[in-house]
Amino acid sequence: MPGTVLIIASESTRREQLREELKELDCRVVAASHAEEGVEQAARVAPDVVLLENGVSEHDPLEVCRRLRVELPAARLPYIMLLPPESRRIDRAAWNDLVRALVGSAQANGDDVLQCGPLRIDTQRYRATLGGDELNLTLTEFRLLTQLMLDPGVVHTRAALCEACGRDSQAIQERTVDVHIKSIRHKLGDHAYLVETVRGVGYRCRDSQPARL
Repeated sequence: MPGTVLIIASESTRREQLREELKELDCRVVAASHAEEGVEQAARVAPDVVLLENGVSEHDPLEVCRRLRVELPAARLPYIMLLPPESRRIDRAAWNDLVRALVGSAQANGDDVLQCGPLRIDTQRYRATLGGDELNLTLTEFRLLTQLMLDPGVVHTRAALCEACGRDSQAIQERTVDVHIKSIRHKLGDHAYLVETVRGVGYRCRDSQPARL
């Protein structure tokens, strides 16, 4: 999966210059003109690396870092690099190599986080978010959703979902899978399409909305 880099810089010319220079990294680049917008963008896209202009807008870099820690789950905190002053000459190749290395490292450390469209699950912290908002899932619902998201597009039978959730006294029974899935969909609201029924077989996770005919 391509990495994501967020640029927070006040001057549009600098943002576009950096965006152009980062094209060769084959990663998604998003940009913000001030700290507030940058924090909002970070909560939405969960970047791997943030390139931050020193003294951007009304916040200093430490304040921006603090805000990011509040808005993002610990498992998805990005690497933050302070942009050098525009007047300073830098080795562009070395700069790109450093950003590339940080993106790769962030993605390697993010293996415990699953994502399907706007839905994200942190399997280590038992935390699920939808578009940045926390989902209040039961443990059984969390386990079911995790199993579906481990293999997006793959159909899971009800029996397989029961097996994945365990068979202790707390575990679900095959006949109640539909009830738990219905509850999950209700909590997903407008994004209920993320959990799709395959009639006569079971369920699968999808990351795009079905096309309307």
